[in-house]
Amino acid sequence: MKNNKPTLEEFCQMYPELLAQAREYAEGTIVDPEEHDDAVESCVCDFMEGARAAMFYKADLQELS
Repeated sequence: MKNNKPTLEEFCQMYPELLAQAREYAEGTIVDPEEHDDAVESCVCDFMEGARAAMFYKADLQELS
């Protein structure tokens, strides 16, 4: 039986250091991050969604082999 993939919120709780790195990266790449909180949050969410997908895609491939 396959494991269910965690939601984005669960994934962020599982990997707080990755979430912190994503936020640091986003705040470093967006001009005036305090004025553009929505852009920072969007960047962080995109990064974490990509990380979650990549990790579980790799896990799925290992299950198939």
